[in-house]
Formats: sequence, C-alpha cells, structure tokens
Amino acid sequence: HKGIGSFYPGQLKQQLKPSGLVISRCVVQGEDVRSSNITALRTNHGESLDLYFQAVGYVKPEKYRYAWRLQGEKEWKTLKEPRLLFPILVDDLVVEIRAANESGEWSENVLTLPVQVHIPFWLATWFKVLVVGFIIALVFLVFRLRLQQVRKTQELQTAYNKKIAEVEMSALRAQMNPH
Repeated sequence: HKGIGSFYPGQLKQQLKPSGLVISRCVVQGEDVRSSNITALRTNHGESLDLYFQAVGYVKPEKYRYAWRLQGEKEWKTLKEPRLLFPILVDDLVVEIRAANESGEWSENVLTLPVQVHIPFWLATWFKVLVVGFIIALVFLVFRLRLQQVRKTQELQTAYNKKIAEVEMSALRAQMNPH
C-alpha cells in the first residue's frame, strides 16, 4: 500500500522504554548555555549548574521517571521532575541520568555529562604544596637566625666573662706583687 500512516500515541497499549535522554536546557550561574548538543561542560569553581532534560519517547512522556548519580557511585537517586541542580560546583564530576517509563522499565541508554570545573590557582594542589613549602622554609630560616643570634650572644657573654676574669687576675696579681 502506498499512502500516509498515522497513529495516536495516547492509544498505544504497549509501554516502550525511553530510547534515550537529551538535555533540553542548561543554566550555568543563571546564564543559559546556548548549544544544540551539549556533551560536556566547563564551569568555574563556585558556580551553580541547573540541568533540564527529557526522555525521548512517544508513549506518555509526562509519566516518565528519572534518576541520577555521579559516575562511580552505585546508588541511583530518583527525581520528581526532569531537572537537576548543583548549587555550588567545587570539583570535576560526571553526571549520569536515566529514565523509566510508567511501568518502571529503565532505559538502557544513560545520559552521561562530564563537567569540568576550573578551580582558582589558590585552590590548586600545586599552590597548596608551594605554600606549605614556603612556610616550612620560613620556619627553618627563623630558627637558623634565632640560633645564630643565641650563639653570638653566648660568644659575647663568653668574651665578656673572659675579659672580667683577666681583669680580676690582673688585680689579684697587682695585690700579690705590689711593686
């Protein structure tokens, strides 16, 4: 047969699994990220991230449920709406999101979104190591200077005591040998 086929999604009986997920909107620090296909994000330390997503499916998409987790975690956290908010980003992360139909069948396709967070230099590991090294060097320098100061004071005290001993000996000799 030749012609046009049509169907009514609301009348379909079989509940299909969502075939995938797409990010419908992405907001970083209150600003929309303009991109039709977001596969990775770069943000700055301390910024907020708000993700809106939706499942690709034809049968009652409003009944889909969503879950998310960070890559490496075992437990999925369920969501009441297709939105995920990270109020303060402090480190790199990879977000995984999945969808389930009304029957609870989870899609095989998991949306994975790596988020790279640029940290300021003062929070970088190399800077922290440098500061610790500087503090250790400063403590060592202060210790050496104080040690030198104590030694010099001891040398002066020893020289002073030696001079007093010489004067006392000279006075004692003068008493013993008056002429």
